[in-house]
Amino acid sequence: MSSVRHASTARKGTSALGVMLIVLCVMVTLNLVLHPTIVPKRSPSVGVDGIAQGAARPTSAVVPQLPATGLDTASKPTKLGCGVGVQRACLGPEEAAEMGKYPSVYYTGCKEGDTTIREYSRRMLDENYRTALPHIAFRYEPISNTGHGIFGAVVIAIDHSTCDKVAVKLSKQGKEDSKHSQAHELAVMQYLQGLPGFGEQQLPTLVDHGSFRGATYLVYKVLSIQIHKLLVSGGPCAFGFKMPFVKRFARRLLLSLDFVHRHGLSHNDMYYHNILLTNYTADNVLPDSITLIDFGRATFQKDWGLRADPGRTPYYAPELVLGTRQWGPPTDMWSFGALMLFLRTAKNVFVPGYKQEWPARLHRMGKVLGQSVPLKVVAKSPLKSQLQGPDGALVTEYAVNTSEYRGLCSFFAERCNPTDPGEREFLAFVEPYLSWDPDLRPTAAAGLGHTFLKDATDVPTVYRTCAPAAAAADPGCACNAPPPKKYAWKTEGVKTFHNHKTYDAGV
Repeated sequence: MSSVRHASTARKGTSALGVMLIVLCVMVTLNLVLHPTIVPKRSPSVGVDGIAQGAARPTSAVVPQLPATGLDTASKPTKLGCGVGVQRACLGPEEAAEMGKYPSVYYTGCKEGDTTIREYSRRMLDENYRTALPHIAFRYEPISNTGHGIFGAVVIAIDHSTCDKVAVKLSKQGKEDSKHSQAHELAVMQYLQGLPGFGEQQLPTLVDHGSFRGATYLVYKVLSIQIHKLLVSGGPCAFGFKMPFVKRFARRLLLSLDFVHRHGLSHNDMYYHNILLTNYTADNVLPDSITLIDFGRATFQKDWGLRADPGRTPYYAPELVLGTRQWGPPTDMWSFGALMLFLRTAKNVFVPGYKQEWPARLHRMGKVLGQSVPLKVVAKSPLKSQLQGPDGALVTEYAVNTSEYRGLCSFFAERCNPTDPGEREFLAFVEPYLSWDPDLRPTAAAGLGHTFLKDATDVPTVYRTCAPAAAAADPGCACNAPPPKKYAWKTEGVKTFHNHKTYDAGV
């Protein structure tokens, strides 16, 4: 009886399984009838997108769904147009094969529903240093071109792995010096970010780096606008910044320079294009939230003995123009002094002639400083034979008539009043940095101890930008008011402090 019961149970189980298989087959058959799908046979002559190799590519084609690669962002929150999922229908065979080399794919540039095969291009930048690529490394979506330099360009992009805005610095393709510059900048940033206390400094944060289609790229946290855009003609601070803002700005920048110099680095490219506001809106400026960017020209202490190319930047120190000195902290401090004058007055005193050759640049420096280039400095220069005459005296075209010199303020006319005690204290702070002799320039640490900065605290204070007409009456406005139409001090011939031989951080 027991064996009969077991046999009966087995027959019932088999019968039930058969019924389930029949039902499943019926469901599959109905699905195929209602939703027919043709799967083409692949052969060695067929490309990865299902189109025969060598055949004319149609302008529009339905590309078979490629296997998922890495993270699909469909589950991420939508932000800045991000989180729409990884679309692949517009990829051609070259780009699809390229995508397969990336362990994680966040963005392809294909729009939802777009099945038109996109033309594949390896060109990262056009002749105007702009990129029209739909994506960078299947992660970054370029949304605007923000600037360019000798070694490449910077674009603002959306990072589709985080849905945040970032700044992507692209090298020039096929330019080894451009790749070398980025590799050097990468090494500098990795060194800095590994130092204790880096997070407390006003320095850029590198978040990613890599290579794509023959170019290299560095990715930084996005900041705000360049400081000079507030100071240009027609800008909200076209007459310069008020003294409290200048003090706080100077202190934050000196803290960053001191950090960099103490750890054996010099920046070497200090000027207004490389100073960014970390947080700026149309109606306010945060004076402590500034960032010193672009360490592509930075040098480690072991390389301070190398001669440097003076380049075209208007704030490069005279020893670089003369060829007597290499990069180092003193060259940064000259640039710091020139930058302070620009922030205070919105005038670039060293700009005239900076795009010209070295003779014009040296002569302009002499006129601004009220002192011809010293002969002891000339004696060390490879340009000595061109600067000195047969009698050993400075050639006339480089000599400055000091009897006509009326002080540094004279170059800013209405924007600088040397009879004002606060202005005199500011000039006493700045002028030592503008010494012909790099050994006489104060260090960043010494500058932090100057009495000019005694009331520049780190307590966050918001200074707004405002209409020029309202600047004088608004103590919270960061901008200078327009100067008066008559400037009595222009004809007084008042000389400012101009002692390049001594410096006391407490005076």
